[in-house]
Amino acid sequence: MYRIETSFDVKGFAFALGVVGLFVAGGALWHFGFSAGPSTATTAVVVRSPDPAATAAPLFAAASERVIKKLTIADVVPASGTFIAADLVAMKLNVYQDGIAIAEY
Repeated sequence: MYRIETSFDVKGFAFALGVVGLFVAGGALWHFGFSAGPSTATTAVVVRSPDPAATAAPLFAAASERVIKKLTIADVVPASGTFIAADLVAMKLNVYQDGIAIAEY
C-alpha cells in the first residue's frame, strides 16, 4: 500500500488549536472570574431617566457649561522651557522659549 504525501502540517495544526484553546479558556476565566460558585456580593444600580427639558437644549449650550476657568495663552506660558500654544480662534501656532515668543505660524 502506498502512503499519500500531503502538505498539511498535522503537528502544527494541533499546536495552533492548543494555543487558541488556551486563549479561549483564559479569556473565559478573565471575563467570568475565577470563582467556582455564584458571587455573594450584591450591587445596587440606580438608573434615572434624564430630564426631557435638559436634553432638548441645543448642543452648543451644553458645551458652554464645561468651561472651568478662562485662561489666556499669556496665563499659561511657563517662565522656563519651550512651550507651543495653539490659538484656534485666530488659527495660529505660537512657539515660546523661556516665556518669550520666538515664532508665530
